[in-house]
Parts: sequence; C-alpha cells; structure tokens
Amino acid sequence: MITRDQINELLAYAVKSQASDIHLSEGYPPIVRIDGQLQPVKGKVLTKQDMEDIIVQILDDYQLERFKKELELDFRYSISDTSHFRGNVFTKMGGYGIAFRVIPERIRTLKELGFSDTVVKLARTVEGLILVTGPTGHGKSTTLAAMIDLINTERRCHIITIEDPIEY
Repeated sequence: MITRDQINELLAYAVKSQASDIHLSEGYPPIVRIDGQLQPVKGKVLTKQDMEDIIVQILDDYQLERFKKELELDFRYSISDTSHFRGNVFTKMGGYGIAFRVIPERIRTLKELGFSDTVVKLARTVEGLILVTGPTGHGKSTTLAAMIDLINTERRCHIITIEDPIEY
C-alpha cells in the first residue's frame, strides 16, 4: 500500500527538482515535467491498486464521493505550509490518472511575467470586472495571483475571485 508519506515524499522531490508537474498513471512510474521535458522518476511502475491507494490518501470524503460520481475532480493538495499543488484525478480506459501542478511559493509580479504596462494599469483600475480566461496550463491562475498581489500591496479593497480549485 502506498502511504500518504510516500506521496508527500514524491511531491517534495518534484518541488526540489523544480518540476512544474507530476503525472501518475497505472502502468508507468511517476513522471515529472522539468523545463518542459517529461522525466520518469526512478522507482516502481504504478499499479491500479497503487492508484486507488493514492486517490484515497489525497482526497477527503467529500471529494472522493464527487470523484466517484463524476469520474474526474480538480482539487488542491498541500504537503507543508509552503508546498501546494493543484491536482486533477481522472479515469482513463478503465484506470486512473492523477496530474499535480506545483503552485510556486512566490508570486511573481506582472512585469516579471512579461505583461505590458497596459495590464498593470488594468489591475490598478478601481471599478469593473476583469476576466482572465484561457486553456488549462496557460497561466490564468498565475496572472490572477500577480494582479491580486499588486492590488493588495497598493490599496485596501474587496477582491472576489471565482476559481475551482482555489490555487493561491
């Protein structure tokens, strides 16, 4: 049986290795994405039972019930106060898969992310609605975090975000 400690060790290894993603799938060893390249982690090939054990360890009862009904679930997972992950557990061809995305410890600024002064000015607008949209893995949450951090450092106001799962 795979334990929560073993899962946390794998995720800690990914953070230490500066991986952006961790992929778990039966029939394969764990795989990390480092600098855009997929690299298998030395260790055993995961079985269906391993995947079931991992799912039970990382999801709470409510999430587990939702996953059983919907066969797919986005969730947030943490291994310490500083290491956080966005996760997606899903079914595939009779088996299971899990993808973890490492959420960076430090929120980068809009300038560091390469945004123009126009986007910075937009974040400083005091009224209105800002929508950040796009496909998975293209920086929506990173952009939102940078915008919210800028707002929080410059003024006091109420900010409402709608996201699932909440990442930052």
